[in-house]
Amino acid sequence: MGRLSNPVLHDIIKSYLVRDASSILSFCSTIPQLKRSRIFLPESPHLFHDSREEWFYNGIHYPHDAVWHFIAPSHPGLGNPSYVIIHEVKTGSYNIQKEMDKHYIHHNHVQLYIWAYKDAHKENDRVPYSYVKQLDINLLRKYISSKTIQLMEDWKGVK
Repeated sequence: MGRLSNPVLHDIIKSYLVRDASSILSFCSTIPQLKRSRIFLPESPHLFHDSREEWFYNGIHYPHDAVWHFIAPSHPGLGNPSYVIIHEVKTGSYNIQKEMDKHYIHHNHVQLYIWAYKDAHKENDRVPYSYVKQLDINLLRKYISSKTIQLMEDWKGVK
């Protein structure tokens, strides 16, 4: 199977991950690889808060394709502990170590989801950290296709 390495496709997927996060979040809870992630467990205290294209941590700005931010109810002495899922979309090849060196933080409450084609993941089969999830970009295809088709149909009706 080939790849469609295209910056427009990258931006479409990225846009849905940011702007339609709650729907995609529900879908992610059905992916076998993610089902046991603490954020998807029924007893998780974390609630989806917002999505954006950046993360501020310790006063430093980190741009990303998408960042989902979760908060938990206040705990005495801890305030509102947060949880973050960072998404990176790769429509071509990538190098996991370069991605890690680029801007990822080793933090207990952070996961990194890399959405790429299966063969691109195979090129990076030695994931150095357990909080990195390599996800098949084709899992999003049906969802994004149907949403985009509906958007185009709605656009036809605008004069």
